[in-house]
Amino acid sequence: MKKVFVLTFALCAAFAFTSCKSSLDAYKSGYNEAELAKNNQAEIAPVESATTDVDPNVDTTYRTEKVVLSSGEAGSLRAFSVVCGSFGVKANADALKEQLAAEGYKEITLLGQNVNSYKGNEKIGNFADLLNEVCKINGIERVNFISPHPKDFTDDVIEVIANNEKITRIIHLPLQAGNTKVLKEMNRKYTKEQYLELAKKMLKRIPGLVLSTDIIVGFPGETDEEFEDTLDVVREINFEQIFMFIYSVREGTTAAEREDQVLEDIKHKRFDSLKALVESQIAENNQKYVGTIQKVLVEGPSKNNPEL
Repeated sequence: MKKVFVLTFALCAAFAFTSCKSSLDAYKSGYNEAELAKNNQAEIAPVESATTDVDPNVDTTYRTEKVVLSSGEAGSLRAFSVVCGSFGVKANADALKEQLAAEGYKEITLLGQNVNSYKGNEKIGNFADLLNEVCKINGIERVNFISPHPKDFTDDVIEVIANNEKITRIIHLPLQAGNTKVLKEMNRKYTKEQYLELAKKMLKRIPGLVLSTDIIVGFPGETDEEFEDTLDVVREINFEQIFMFIYSVREGTTAAEREDQVLEDIKHKRFDSLKALVESQIAENNQKYVGTIQKVLVEGPSKNNPEL
């Protein structure tokens, strides 16, 4: 049986067991801290998948368990979204390693807001150290992490990824917007130029790497010229996958209070322009896989096709 182990990171140094699903649902719904605490009482439990008609000699059953390992950074709240404050459990890394090896887990995902802002202890001091330690676990075949913040993607992390084939070669590097002024107003703490420099450095140093990203169109005050900067970044990096969103007001955020909201029809026109550009890159992106053999992880039946 192949198993997947998810290590969920807290935003700051308060610790308590949590259900990953309830935490993410709270984030997506914009819960406040009190509601988050109330909704994080779920017990950790294995989730068994159904299997599809595949080679009977291949075991496609997977199991996911979630536990918060340690802490990250709480100082990067966004101007446009409501992010939960603190949750998690401090776990013994050596005990976890023994448990994972004994129970046959094959994949580990490090999950958290600004996951690469991790601050540890004397033995595992930062995110690069943590990645190294996870890759040393016998029997683990694949290591993922999500979502990192560009401002904390340091050279030592890039080196660890480049030197460890266990770490998957698709990294989610949220852009949000391609214009430096808009990024500053979003409180993203990097410029367009810094993002491009980082992305190009990663693509050059890490063999076989592709990037995915998040982009929001129509942030308050964004002009047509500033939106063009976002398209410039998409053209230059040629992302493997882009999660595209139209900005919507989130009560309690600084962006919601602004009077320079972009008109809905303009936001939708920009979204359509971005979508058309991304779709124009798909054929080129897919071409590199022709004639290759790729490993895939079957997690369960398709949500959109009942026959898969």
